[in-house]
Amino acid sequence: MSDETNRAPSGPEHAADAAAWDDPDAPPTPAELAAAERLRDALDAPSTHSAGASEQAGDADLARALRRAAAPRPIEALEHRAILDRALGAGARRLGQRRRATVAALFAGLAAAAAVLAAIAAARLAPSRR
Repeated sequence: MSDETNRAPSGPEHAADAAAWDDPDAPPTPAELAAAERLRDALDAPSTHSAGASEQAGDADLARALRRAAAPRPIEALEHRAILDRALGAGARRLGQRRRATVAALFAGLAAAAAVLAAIAAARLAPSRR
């Protein structure tokens, strides 16, 4: 939002707007009605504005994005399956890599424990030198 939308209008031509700014239950001003109509028109029109377009078009794009997030359009079953396969496939690959690393660490630990036990057994079974 621009800085102008964050403060009450000033000047004699905006006296009604300034009064409405202080009273949230006041009926909409002509400027607010005009802005609402522009937003309504922007929402009804497809998003074709350029990067330097008005703030109203940006508000319309935001409203469209919120609408799509709250009520997404249905998608084809194949597209849905492809999305799931990409998402779950990547997770399964990561899970597989973690499992391999865990198994490798487990076997390394078991090998070390076996080596310690072998050393203890060899020390006990060796003839004493006394």
